[in-house]
Amino acid sequence: MTKSKLGSLLLAFIIALGLWMYVRAYVKTDYDQTFYNIPVALEGKAMLTDWQLMLLSDEDYVVNLKVHGSRQDVSKLNAGNIQLVADLSKITEPGEHKLTYNIIYPGDVPTGAVSAEKDPDRVTVIVARKKTKEIPVEVRYEGDVPADYIKDTAAAELDYSFVEITGPEEVVDRIVHAAITIDCEGVTETIYESYRYELQDAADVPVDAGYITTNVSEVRVYLPVSMVKKLPLTVTLIDGGGATEDTTTVQIEPKEISVSGSEAALNALTELNLGTIDLSQITEDTVKEFEISLPEGV
Repeated sequence: MTKSKLGSLLLAFIIALGLWMYVRAYVKTDYDQTFYNIPVALEGKAMLTDWQLMLLSDEDYVVNLKVHGSRQDVSKLNAGNIQLVADLSKITEPGEHKLTYNIIYPGDVPTGAVSAEKDPDRVTVIVARKKTKEIPVEVRYEGDVPADYIKDTAAAELDYSFVEITGPEEVVDRIVHAAITIDCEGVTETIYESYRYELQDAADVPVDAGYITTNVSEVRVYLPVSMVKKLPLTVTLIDGGGATEDTTTVQIEPKEISVSGSEAALNALTELNLGTIDLSQITEDTVKEFEISLPEGV
C-alpha cells in the first residue's frame, strides 16, 4: 500500500469519525432540556368584555417546559424565544376556568422537530361578572373651627356628587358610597381642595377595591369657612317736633345679630346701622320695621 493511498484512507477515517461525532452530538434526537418560568400570554380579553366579564386572576402565569429533540434544534431555544399563548375567547360564564396553552417556537426550529412536556399543562383563570353603577359621595367633617368662625356645610359644593365604579358584580353590590373625611380642627379659611375618597359599604366599612376602577380618583370640595362676629343694631335719630335723642327711648329687637365674612370685612365693623328715624314724624309710641342690609363681603 502506497503512502498516498494510506493517507487517503486515514483522511477518510477522520472525516467519517467527525461526521459520526457531529451526528451523535447535534443531529440524533435523544436530547432534552428544561426551560423554567416561561410566561403565558392571555389572548381574547376583549371577548370577555363582550360577555360583561372581567379577569380576576391577574397574576403573571409561568410554566416549565421539558423540550425533546435533536441537540441542534433544542440548542436554538431559550426561555425568551418560546411563546406560550392561552385563549380567553371561549369563556362565556363567570367562575374558575382551566385553559390549555399553545407553544410557539421560533421560526428556525422546523415544525414537529421538537416535542415538549408541560408543567403544569393548564393555567387556571378566575373570571367574574362585571358591573357598573354610580354611588353618592358623602363628606364627613371631623373637628371644629375656632369659636369665632363658622363652617357652612349647607353651602358646600363638590365637583362630583357621584362616582362611577366598575368591577366584579359581587364587590360592586357591596359598595354604597364614596366617603371623604375633612379635618376642620382649627381651620380659619375656606377649604377648596381635592380629596381621595374611600369606597365603603352600608356600615361605613371600607371595601377591598383591588379590582374596582372609577371614573375619577379625587373629588374637589368647596367648604366656606368664615369669621363670625356679633354686631349691635343701631338707628340714627333726627331731632324734630320738640323731640330729641335725649328725650326718646329706642328699643331694638333683636339687639344684636351674628354675621360672618372675611376677617378684613368684619374688622371694619363695630355696629350695624339700620337706618334713620325722623322724630318730627313720631307723635306717639311707634313700632317700625327695618330690613337688615349687610355690607359687601358679610
